[in-house]
Amino acid sequence: KKAEQKAKFDQAIADGDSALTASNFEVAKKKYEEAQLLDAASQVPKQKLIELGKKEAQANAEKDKNQKYQEAFNAGVAAMGTKDYTAAKEKFLAASTIDNTKKEAKDKLAEVEKILADNAQAQAQKDKYDLAVKTGSDLLAQNKLPEAKKKFEEASALDPAQTLPKEKIQEIDGLIAKAD
Repeated sequence: KKAEQKAKFDQAIADGDSALTASNFEVAKKKYEEAQLLDAASQVPKQKLIELGKKEAQANAEKDKNQKYQEAFNAGVAAMGTKDYTAAKEKFLAASTIDNTKKEAKDKLAEVEKILADNAQAQAQKDKYDLAVKTGSDLLAQNKLPEAKKKFEEASALDPAQTLPKEKIQEIDGLIAKAD
């Protein structure tokens, strides 16, 4: 009888260990509790239940971390889809902070940072163009023809696709020719 009970106890512990290895926490808990009932004096089932509790908490924390990472990453992708690159950068940065082992968030972050830098550069170029055109127009209005022509040439160099600076240069050349 005692040998039979010891065999059942050993089997319950072995089954519990197998279930724990497979992260099947429910089955592992049942098996360790079964072993505890078979030998209440033994410390083994109690220790196994403590180990199980730690592994289960670890697994839940990992699952929670993965879920938070995925939520942040997906929000970043959605923000990119609407061209809200500042929000996308924020979300990919958050995802990278949550799990810095995942490459996809880092890659997307680099992609968004490049887009933001390119956009800032394009905006700076546009601002320079707009300023040159405005200054050229102001100078033209004041009949400062050589200075105005210089500003429109600058604008044309900044954005060769625009026709306005070229038209203004021709207009100024015409006014200079008339004055001479």
